[in-house]
Amino acid sequence: MQDLRYGLRTLRKSPGFTIVAVLTLALGIGANTAIFTVFNAVILRPLPLLEPDRIVRMWHTSQGGIGSVSYLNFEDWQAQGTLFSGMAAYLGGSFNLTRKGGPERIPGAFVSVNYLDVMGMKPLLGRAFLAGEDKPGNNRVALIGEGLWNSLFDRDPELIHKTISLNEEAYAVVGIVHANFHFPDINTQIWVPLVPDDSWGAWNRGNNTLQVVGRLKPSVTVDQARAQMDSIAIRLAKLYPDPDGDQGVRLTPLQESMVGDVRAELVVLLSAVGFLFLVAGVNIANLFLTRAAVRQREFALRRALGARRWGLVRQFLAEGFLISGLGGAVGWMLAIWIVQGLLALNPEPLPRRPEIRTDAHVLFFVLLAVLVSSLIISAAGALKAFRSDVQESLTRCK
Repeated sequence: MQDLRYGLRTLRKSPGFTIVAVLTLALGIGANTAIFTVFNAVILRPLPLLEPDRIVRMWHTSQGGIGSVSYLNFEDWQAQGTLFSGMAAYLGGSFNLTRKGGPERIPGAFVSVNYLDVMGMKPLLGRAFLAGEDKPGNNRVALIGEGLWNSLFDRDPELIHKTISLNEEAYAVVGIVHANFHFPDINTQIWVPLVPDDSWGAWNRGNNTLQVVGRLKPSVTVDQARAQMDSIAIRLAKLYPDPDGDQGVRLTPLQESMVGDVRAELVVLLSAVGFLFLVAGVNIANLFLTRAAVRQREFALRRALGARRWGLVRQFLAEGFLISGLGGAVGWMLAIWIVQGLLALNPEPLPRRPEIRTDAHVLFFVLLAVLVSSLIISAAGALKAFRSDVQESLTRCK
């Protein structure tokens, strides 16, 4: 504490140096923290689902490309895919939600009745869809997102006992879906059962319109599931040579399919700002080294009065920690502004945008950056203070 108090007094005597050092370090820490916040949310943080590593996305492949799946093939996959605890299909869409103020267009999706079970998400209120609610006449039920529940229905707990008008038809609200659930699309707020019918070509095996997800059984690997689905694709190609003759199946873990090429871009960006952080640290270390050369007489006098070498080193470390701590605090605020500005730009290729926020991992990253920077910027000055010679310094300073 005595070293810290003395360090504060020393830094107050050099406000120009202190401001430049703090702002330079804040820029490096802030940029790194902002990019790490995005990297943490998109790449490192698990999806807010039950055992998300068991969920895979499934596509039809044809001539090297990937695409949607026909309903009939989806049914065959469900029946023959014994390594899956469940498969679900969905079709993106939107609904006109009619209220007293008039209709509003709300993004939504048509999903299999087991969709929430396969995705590993339980409703916040109410229930999920039941078996049989994908049959005509039984399908007028809906799930709504917590965001929509907040904005249009004032979190009315009785909403799950009421009906809403979707596309001028009455749907009973049976459940509220947690705000963390952003599937199949980040803007999806209404889910209704997917009913197979001719309106979207459900009975045409060549009409690939659906997106499919599957949940692997415990202890089943993605490679094992791929091998089984390849065998199923071969059988279907023999049975239905016209639509399926040159098609296969591709499986990709859900998080990997969401991240895509963004992972490599974020790694490159994080490396770039990491280099910026090192440059900032080295520049401030040079400033500390210059200050150490100027303070040789101070070190010599303190040594002559009985101060130990490690005491001088500790003093430099204390000053470095103070500079780094102030830089980390300013950098933390700067990182929050950078992230808010980035999200305000609404970059479409960036997945999991609603989950991008600071958390304990980001705070630990900032503390680690403060620790590393304090060591970097203090090392040169501390080494010079440790090696200082009392007699030589006093003679040179006369």
